[in-house]
Amino acid sequence: MNKIERTITIHRPVDEVFAYLCEVEHGPDYISGQREAHKTSSGPMGIGSTFATSGTFPRRGATFEVTDYELNQRLAWKAKSGATTTWAFQPSGPSTRVTFTRVADAHGLSKLTESLLQGFANGQVDQDLGTLKELLAVTRQAPAKPW
Repeated sequence: MNKIERTITIHRPVDEVFAYLCEVEHGPDYISGQREAHKTSSGPMGIGSTFATSGTFPRRGATFEVTDYELNQRLAWKAKSGATTTWAFQPSGPSTRVTFTRVADAHGLSKLTESLLQGFANGQVDQDLGTLKELLAVTRQAPAKPW
């Protein structure tokens, strides 16, 4: 079993961060190797919602189902392949602490290369979460002078 867990602080209110991640179409903006993502179910995002992605590596798509949804607190989905991704949100002043967890079981040949794949996955997650943090960062500027 491969487990990756990271916590980052994003300088945006929790409701904005949660809403951004619920719009799966944003995935290609911060997930390296993801070319497209779109919701495949109707209605608002919630438990049972589905979405699909396509990527550049591997060159096949993936399908997902939302398994946990608590407004501004938790969001989780499971891939058809069995990997589970969980996002936990916690307000931290004007910012949001986000804990990302992905759990996947290695099968077949990938079990032989599990430690190599784990190292690669760790690097990709770190890069993707850094990109997400930058995308959502609030630029803090001094107020304009009244004259």
